[in-house]
Amino acid sequence: MKFRHFSLLFALVLAFSTFFSSFASAENNVKPNLVALGDSITFGWNLENNGNSEPSPKAFPYLIGNGNYDVTKNISDGGWTTSHLLTEINKPENLAAIKNADVITLDIGSKDFLQNDAIKALRANPTTPIDPVAFGKIIQEISGNLFKNLGAIIGTIKAQNSDARIIIYNIYNPFSDTLASLYPLGEQFLPGVNAGIQGVAAQSHLLLADAYSAYKGKQAELILPNGDVHPNVELTESLS
Repeated sequence: MKFRHFSLLFALVLAFSTFFSSFASAENNVKPNLVALGDSITFGWNLENNGNSEPSPKAFPYLIGNGNYDVTKNISDGGWTTSHLLTEINKPENLAAIKNADVITLDIGSKDFLQNDAIKALRANPTTPIDPVAFGKIIQEISGNLFKNLGAIIGTIKAQNSDARIIIYNIYNPFSDTLASLYPLGEQFLPGVNAGIQGVAAQSHLLLADAYSAYKGKQAELILPNGDVHPNVELTESLS
């Protein structure tokens, strides 16, 4: 049986909605404000034929808590790395949105790796032999820059708003379908990267959504086909 829903990754965030129930006013039915920060996943790239000009209404921030949050700002776009996001959140209109948020989601980092020239070359030709030493150095360099930028992003958020609940997502293995041969490569380096993100979350007292575990082994079900790396909207209900 198939049902309209969002990917298992983003179902995780529903568990956090109980943390935020106190934000809603029972008297005036005001929805808590949510600001979403991220890349093409937060944007909802290739979902529901949105034309990729505006965030898709099927992107996960609009579905959190069954729509019981007011997404006042979706600061994301296709191809954004942590460097892109760090630049964007410092714009006055985005700082103002962050200042007024009750909940902030932060899902960024996949493109730091996928936009790297060496990894782009592997995606274009997955059978290319890999030098493990050289590749390890590339991952280490990207990871160091990622963690530095995450620290700066979180610092910017907290300087504007020290009261908002912040949910940070770790990174799932995006390789499936025509890129399935790269899946083992992702499994080699992502656990270490995600351990670093977990450390960032703990140090900054953030809530962590474990996207990696939610997607592990389910890429064929949960990721768009034909070499795409983005989540789909349809899920197959396999358990009664």
